[in-house]
Amino acid sequence: MSMIPFPIPVVPFGPGSQDEGDAVLDCLPMPQGMRTYVAPSLPERADARSLDAARGVLRDVLRVLAAYEPGTPSEAVDLTTCDVAALRVLNDVLGEGAVQVLSRGYGNCRVGSTAIANCWRVAYFNSQDTLILNTIEITDLPEVVRAAPEDLADSRERLAQLIEWVGEA
Repeated sequence: MSMIPFPIPVVPFGPGSQDEGDAVLDCLPMPQGMRTYVAPSLPERADARSLDAARGVLRDVLRVLAAYEPGTPSEAVDLTTCDVAALRVLNDVLGEGAVQVLSRGYGNCRVGSTAIANCWRVAYFNSQDTLILNTIEITDLPEVVRAAPEDLADSRERLAQLIEWVGEA
């Protein structure tokens, strides 16, 4: 029996086997910036009584934070017993005011409180910081900013350090 030739073309395929011509691989840029925790500053003129009162409030916050379980109602810490000087210390170490949250990942999510209780503006951005979704959420706290258990543990640790730091001032 004789074989009849059957032409099968050999064509290379796979990465690098094709002529790219003018085509250039264009990837999205990776996020560049990263913020880290920076310890707050104490007011320049704080008396010992104000520092003690502020430390007491911070201990209450730490107690509430340590007892908190995700999915359960949170407990409020009463600030009406604080005088103006103690509130000044608390505002300086915790921050004061119109709440802003920035969540960074592949893209950013910016959450801001509005002048209306339980009303939040939530804006989502892609990796090039282009707005991709802009929403208003009516809730106690938007889901995107709810803390994970490991974040709560980190917050407890930082708050304990803050209490020590206020005590050393």
